[in-house]
Amino acid sequence: MNENISEYLLKYMKNPDPQYAVMIKGKWGCGKSFFIKNWLDNYKERYNTGKVALEPIYVSLYGLKEISQITEYYLEYIDIQFITSNNLFQETK
Repeated sequence: MNENISEYLLKYMKNPDPQYAVMIKGKWGCGKSFFIKNWLDNYKERYNTGKVALEPIYVSLYGLKEISQITEYYLEYIDIQFITSNNLFQETK
């Protein structure tokens, strides 16, 4: 199962304009957060080697009740990234 998810996520990350997000569903405590955080770390090590580093946005939906809360979280994240870097695309060193 994890192999299928990993392959799907890799295809998703290679899509230059996916126009959708990925949601991983599962029972509480089954390891969704653990899996995705490890997958993201592995992805960054293997594929973020160019001049522009892509930084996926991880959003936990725990406790959120409205779609607008996801949008709000996303926009706050983007604002913070812009303020701290003054550029959404940073060159890796």
